[in-house]
Amino acid sequence: MNRTERDTQIWRELEARGQRWHYVPRDDAWRECTLAKSIAENAVMWVECGCGRCEYPTAVELAERTGVDPQIPLLALSMRMRCTACGTKRVEVKHRPYSISWD
Repeated sequence: MNRTERDTQIWRELEARGQRWHYVPRDDAWRECTLAKSIAENAVMWVECGCGRCEYPTAVELAERTGVDPQIPLLALSMRMRCTACGTKRVEVKHRPYSISWD
């Protein structure tokens, strides 16, 4: 079993016991959605915590703030982040929905 399979197995076991906030997809498509691709698309990100706090930084701003490698998948970035309002790690990072007007 390689590292990726082992990590996925651990995440699923924790999720089954209710000890994980983040959903772990059953396929590997999530690995393709990286911060670097978001930067290339000049995307606005949606950073949301379970407590209700939301921010909408650009992908470049998010990369500068976090200082992570741009090749990191957004799911892995979500698991590293902590909410500045409540202090929990229940943060999700995703592309801002395009069908909703925020202005």
